Amino acid sequence: MGIIMSAIGLYGTVKESRKAFNNKPQIVIDGKGIKTKNVDFKNWSTIESEEVIQEGYGKSSKSYLTYFYNDDEFEKIGIDSLNITPRELENLMRTYRIRNNKNYR
Repeated sequence: MGIIMSAIGLYGTVKESRKAFNNKPQIVIDGKGIKTKNVDFKNWSTIESEEVIQEGYGKSSKSYLTYFYNDDEFEKIGIDSLNITPRELENLMRTYRIRNNKNYR
């Protein structure tokens, strides 16, 4: 029983340490589009309904960036572990979307 518990503890430690030492950008947003760790770069012209949502209540709530791209594909990425608040992320997305729209009128 001790070996099993030690293996579970080791697995959890390795998994969390990988997250802690991952310095790669999880989300890249600019005037041309969005790129996340799961989805390659998508132009603003292919992105729809981008928003930051919160699921749950109180201490168990989680924040996510969600958007649709290519008419039927969906991305949902957790943002709680990032160094940005949900409000700041929404403001950045809105700013870059507006800049893109102004450049391509």
